[in-house]
Amino acid sequence: MGLTYTINKHINLKLENGKTVIYVCGEELSICRVLPINIPQNDIQDIQSVDDLLEMSKILKDQEIDNKGINAETEFLVNCSNLQCWVENRYNTDLMDSIIAFPILRRLVEIGDKTAKMVFKEEIMKRYKNSIYNSRQFLKDEGFLDYFTEDELIIGALETRECNLFYEIVDFMKKYGVTYELVLNLDEDKCRHRTDPRKRFFSLHKGHICEFEFYLDEESFFLFEKFSRFKGLTWLVLSTTIYYQIVPSGNKISSLRVLKILANNNSEIPNIFNMIPNVEALIIRNQGTNGIDLEHIKPISDLEQLKALKIWKYNYNIDPDDLHEMKSRGIKILIKN
Repeated sequence: MGLTYTINKHINLKLENGKTVIYVCGEELSICRVLPINIPQNDIQDIQSVDDLLEMSKILKDQEIDNKGINAETEFLVNCSNLQCWVENRYNTDLMDSIIAFPILRRLVEIGDKTAKMVFKEEIMKRYKNSIYNSRQFLKDEGFLDYFTEDELIIGALETRECNLFYEIVDFMKKYGVTYELVLNLDEDKCRHRTDPRKRFFSLHKGHICEFEFYLDEESFFLFEKFSRFKGLTWLVLSTTIYYQIVPSGNKISSLRVLKILANNNSEIPNIFNMIPNVEALIIRNQGTNGIDLEHIKPISDLEQLKALKIWKYNYNIDPDDLHEMKSRGIKILIKN
């Protein structure tokens, strides 16, 4: 006969055929996983939840876990202890793998568990705001984000100052017919193969906007100069139709690592490079049939952290000395006229 363990009147665990199985009100719900061990001590400060711990050990939900010699009975006891701790701490999902915690929590809500009802949406929001990408993808795929409107997700997940700026941008962009949609990242199919050219996308991570698309022209430039408030912005896509040079202020978007500029016919590339001191990858692309004006290769060459530069369709000759200097620094350069 296999081992059994009762957490409370709703939750039981059984060891069946060498596997730990969770039952909620008698219904088999999920199979547990042993948490990884031997995490380097200097990495511990970066771990805020079990999800972070799993990511630190490169364990994904579709991978088999090496139990490093732990027998089935010991694994069962570890899982019982973990689940008991989770229940005693009011279903705090920091203490459990999201893939295990949220299906149990949802089932507890369905059967009327009062504590589960109180913390359910709060725990979803907390994990959505603070978790790694895989956990947020799981919450989306399994329908947990459907309990919120998009505005509730944005307001709940964003720090107040960034949230205020985001909605200022949204309101301003309505004059162009531009709308924004929240995604997990800009690599989703709906972003890469969009059907509506007026649609813009963005993503969030740990209280900040981390990826963002923005329509930049003379009228919207005042908003762009406020982007220094986006403290976690790492990836920015600018569609621009600026036809004369604007002198930006000294505000720095220090977190930005990737900038992609999509220019229309005969528009100038805004000389904003002093605002992005830590950019590592810069992509400049003309979306029209004519070349774009590119007179600012020198400020680009002054970007100290730059590792890659790609340029498509430009009008002006680029100083070969600037290119040589960048190549000598190991910058990968791809230029097509």
